[in-house]
Amino acid sequence: MNMKLAIKSLNLQFLFTNFAIFLIFIGCINGNPKTDFEAVADTIEIQSQSLQNKFESTSAIAKAFDWTKTKKLKQKLLSDLRNTNHIDKTLISFLNELEQLEYAFNDILITLPSYDSLNTLAYSVDGLVYDNAINFERLAEKNGFSIAQSEGMIFLTMNTNFVKSEVMESLDPLSAEFLNLYCSEIDSVCCSDGAIIISEKELVLRAFLWGNLTEKSRDSEYYDRAKFNFYNYISLIYIGLNNTPSFDYDSGIYNKNLFNLMNEIIDQYPNSLAAEEFKEYTEILVEENFKQTDKVMKYVNEKIP
Repeated sequence: MNMKLAIKSLNLQFLFTNFAIFLIFIGCINGNPKTDFEAVADTIEIQSQSLQNKFESTSAIAKAFDWTKTKKLKQKLLSDLRNTNHIDKTLISFLNELEQLEYAFNDILITLPSYDSLNTLAYSVDGLVYDNAINFERLAEKNGFSIAQSEGMIFLTMNTNFVKSEVMESLDPLSAEFLNLYCSEIDSVCCSDGAIIISEKELVLRAFLWGNLTEKSRDSEYYDRAKFNFYNYISLIYIGLNNTPSFDYDSGIYNKNLFNLMNEIIDQYPNSLAAEEFKEYTEILVEENFKQTDKVMKYVNEKIP
């Protein structure tokens, strides 16, 4: 055990012991020494066990994660970028490996005995954030990750400052555009708890931007990811999510603001991929009086990969 921690533990026990003797004396006067002594003994045991549990959870966290892996991945990326003519393949390979590490670390995180105390970063009954949770957050930030939360539970996600630092200056314009969009999805997630949490304007803008990148990246490693994100946003615009549907639950009428935002893209950027998609959908909505009819849903189901 750390010497300072051991001394702190002994000092606590000394103070509680002296306090116990005092209560025994008072208890003798009151005629009930046993109850008071047992109460203080229980308190000493609880405090001692709490101190030991905190030490054990900190040790477990230190052993559970190999934080050197993120730094090794980043060093490899920087080295590879200096010695490659295929930046897209190099960057996608790095992101794939970092994503796999993120998944692996989250699998470890949720099985830690101390997860409940770490989760006070998101939720606790008494509103207190435990010290080991604060230390864990600092450790994660130092080693390429950030703490995110969903439905009151914490998880690890990529730290985009770590991802982009020393990298952007080595990228070509297409790669820089891709990485900026990729990181924006992490820094400002579109959806949480079955709802779209970004503004409707941002939602349509992201579809437009990913659509542009889809067209630009047809011969690169970015194409599959750009296309996936583009059609994901198309789906969110066309039908929404359970808690934020595009068609009103009661009236069954399509969201007027989304309809207007799609038309703005059509008017301003008529040759964009997003405009081409929006034009077909808005025409069908008009034909169906903006209602969620079978024809509308058939179109959506056929359009979304």
